[in-house]
Parts: sequence; structure tokens; C-alpha cells
Amino acid sequence: MQVMIDVDDHLIESLGYERVKDLLSDSAAHLEIKVAAQEILREISAEDPAQDAAWAVARQQAWDQEKHKYQPDHNE
Repeated sequence: MQVMIDVDDHLIESLGYERVKDLLSDSAAHLEIKVAAQEILREISAEDPAQDAAWAVARQQAWDQEKHKYQPDHNE
């Protein structure tokens, strides 16, 4: 895909053609990374184990089984 961007002549004169080209290239790369990060976040959110009922049951069973290791003994 190719995108055409109008850049003010004063900006090119001030920074130089190559510098403007590099900045725009960096911005495009940043945009690609941001889109990829948003896709990853959407996937992670959709597969959140905290929202899984079976995972919640397993977590509670594990806590019930192991909580004696982490709670003070009230029999002392």
C-alpha cells in the first residue's frame, strides 16, 4: 500500500528531504507496532483466564487445598 502525504515546502526546506522522509518512515513503523499491540491486547482480553468459570473453580480448589501453608495457625 502506498500513501501520499502533502508536506509543507517550508518543512522540507527546514529539515531536509531525507530527514522528513526518515521521520515519516519512523511514524509508519510506529503505527504498525501500535496496530500489532492493539491486536495482541484484543486477543489477550478475549482469552482472559480470570473470566473462565472452570479456571475460577480450579483456582478456588487450589486455594482450599494449599491455604494452610499461607495462613497463620489459629490453634496456637
